[in-house]
Amino acid sequence: MDSAYEVAHPGSQATVQAYLNDTPGRWITQSGNDTNGVVLTGRFAQRECVVKAIAEQIVNNENVRAESLFFNLLAAPGYVEVLADLVGLNVDRQETAFIITDVPETLTPDATSIDAWATNAANAATDGRLGRITAYDYAAMYYPGTGLGTNVDGNSVAIPSSSIALRTYGYNDRVGYPWTPPAGTRRGIVTNAASVGFIDINTNEYVPTNVNQGQRDALYTNNINPILFKSGQGLIVRGDKTLSANSTGLLTRVNVARTVVYLRTVLPQLMESFLFELNTEATRASAKDLLDKFLVGLVGQGALTDFATVCDTSNNTPETIAADELFVDIAVVPTFAIDFIFVPVSLAISLNK
Repeated sequence: MDSAYEVAHPGSQATVQAYLNDTPGRWITQSGNDTNGVVLTGRFAQRECVVKAIAEQIVNNENVRAESLFFNLLAAPGYVEVLADLVGLNVDRQETAFIITDVPETLTPDATSIDAWATNAANAATDGRLGRITAYDYAAMYYPGTGLGTNVDGNSVAIPSSSIALRTYGYNDRVGYPWTPPAGTRRGIVTNAASVGFIDINTNEYVPTNVNQGQRDALYTNNINPILFKSGQGLIVRGDKTLSANSTGLLTRVNVARTVVYLRTVLPQLMESFLFELNTEATRASAKDLLDKFLVGLVGQGALTDFATVCDTSNNTPETIAADELFVDIAVVPTFAIDFIFVPVSLAISLNK
């Protein structure tokens, strides 16, 4: 509704009445209209109301932005519509968490549909059932959009793919580290779903599926990680791409992005002990020594392959010291994971008889 009506007619009842008087025949609903001005009805209207409520909690919740609250993963299972809101929350928290999100549960497993949705061929205004618009270094998306699992009462229930991935991330962090990829046969085994698939939009029925190589290629090209069944291994997460818009950047892989998230969280805590100390050569040397020891440990654990730290008069000038500031510059080389394995086989012909 035009905000001018809200200014001219304060109060929701007066606003609605004035709008109806001036635009007869126009639908006014809590769920609103689609981008073409057509009223949303049925399950679309219901979902729009739920999405608005979730988005409001993400955007307006100051408690979740408190420095005393720690978390390193964010998800709104089944609601890709609030991906941009989760990104905003993470930015507010200095990007100290990683976002796990889904594709729509009705997205069918053909390359044409996948590509059209991921590239927003429908020119959707926001993330949702029509298309994806958000790209972000610290987020990952999974397909298919839903899986089938067992509820606490023993009944089968649909589980959003981000819930499946979230549990896999938790397992990865227990047996590995935030910088090990939550994928593959060692740390990417799915334990909370029996199958994965999509919801048929015509019958509203769950349809199990297993993406083939061509479909996986379409998914990976569009930065979507497949969850699939492998004979003898079960369901596994088979991808570690982020939603980064830069296809050649360093943050295109989940483990590298989560390494950066980890460092952003831990390093400020590590340096907290130097607050209100004298900014002397000894203090700067002590800060560098502490950081070096910590980063050496990360090299030993496989998070990094190399690093460099600087904390001296080259980056702590008389001006910065007079401003009561301490600068520590850190450069790290993350450890990259294996996405593809090539095993060339050559035939040799023996001329000896």
